Amino acid sequence: MSRHAHPDALLLHADLPAQQAASVPDAASLGVIGCHHCGTVWEGAHPEQRCGVCDAPLHVRKRDSLNRTWALLIAACIMYIPANLMPVMVTRTLFDEQRDTIMSGVIYFWTSGEWGLAVGVRGQLSGAVV
Repeated sequence: MSRHAHPDALLLHADLPAQQAASVPDAASLGVIGCHHCGTVWEGAHPEQRCGVCDAPLHVRKRDSLNRTWALLIAACIMYIPANLMPVMVTRTLFDEQRDTIMSGVIYFWTSGEWGLAVGVRGQLSGAVV
């Protein structure tokens, strides 16, 4: 058995009918493995093989993905508190200086007529592309 995934096993895309949207199969049930380094998806490859494009080892899942998810969630919860309590933005005008948290800054920009800037900052908070 070759240590690299065979180039003919490259899966370019998988089209699923719309009626199967509720029960979409996962990669393991389809027999595909994605390279976590370059993003290439291989059909018929095995976890002990290496990617034929970048030579990275292939894994069915990212190692410690559940632990990583919990760590990121806990870090986000911890950082949410100072981001909303501590001033992260200082706005200076000719006569005034205002220190704002993220949401109070959005409200300040909105009430001062800077609607585009307020929507842009708020959009970045929600992850929207503005």
